[in-house]
Amino acid sequence: DALDQLLTTDGSVAILSYEHRYYQDYNPKTKFCELCDAKNLMVYVIPMEEHDTIYSVDDIELWRVQRRTSY
Repeated sequence: DALDQLLTTDGSVAILSYEHRYYQDYNPKTKFCELCDAKNLMVYVIPMEEHDTIYSVDDIELWRVQRRTSY
């Protein structure tokens, strides 16, 4: 809901980090993407080659979240 309220201006973007964690009966990444989809938000994984080499690690993803455009 917070991202839905914040990403109201055309072109506004949120950058988030996600640390992979294993839960036996729950996938937080999948749930987050479902919640974003319900709010008309898209989640794009930023490729590792675009991460700063000093701070990039395999178990952390960077996400770009923005409003889905309707062209």
